[in-house]
Amino acid sequence: MRGVGQLSFFAADVADPTLDGLGGLLAAHGQITRNADGSRLSILLLDAWRADAIRAEFDRRAVNSSVRRGSAPDPDPQARAAGATVPSFLVRSERSAELDALAAAWTRGAVKTAAAFPTPPGGLLRCWALAAGRADPSGYLLGTDPHAGHTYPRLAASLSAIGLTAAVLGSRGGGPGMRIVGRRRLDRLAELLGEPPVGAPPDAFPTGR
Repeated sequence: MRGVGQLSFFAADVADPTLDGLGGLLAAHGQITRNADGSRLSILLLDAWRADAIRAEFDRRAVNSSVRRGSAPDPDPQARAAGATVPSFLVRSERSAELDALAAAWTRGAVKTAAAFPTPPGGLLRCWALAAGRADPSGYLLGTDPHAGHTYPRLAASLSAIGLTAAVLGSRGGGPGMRIVGRRRLDRLAELLGEPPVGAPPDAFPTGR
């Protein structure tokens, strides 16, 4: 738990939640589809705590969602080669016209793009961290979509614009993702993310001071 001195009205768990904050799932590996019935946002996760936390973010925004449990290939290459699987959790919203603006901002036709960050950006960063954030040996990594490398430059530029300059990592460098290092940047990120959700491991969020 962070001290009272770290509380900020820009923190994601203090500021009013907005639908554009759900774009953090799309900065990660989430997907959004749109048809005549509205748009649906979905993301496949390998951790139950992430699924619970993201459903809570949908709930905060009055977006109905569900979780479908299944299995996915083991992320460890050797285990995957042997056919091993791990539990998976598909979190998806109901189709809603209220998500159409999010779909328009994050797609061009059927191709994912990177939208401008909302102001304040804490809600988007929190959803991004809940979907694909983790500590790494050098700092903190916000995971990105391995199939949308064309979005990385704009995501990096958006992070830099809010004081969170990040190194863009490929899959061979520990990513794919955006690595944020440095005490000042990590403190800033911790302030914007707010408190970790219940059930998250200790390294799920940067701790700040």
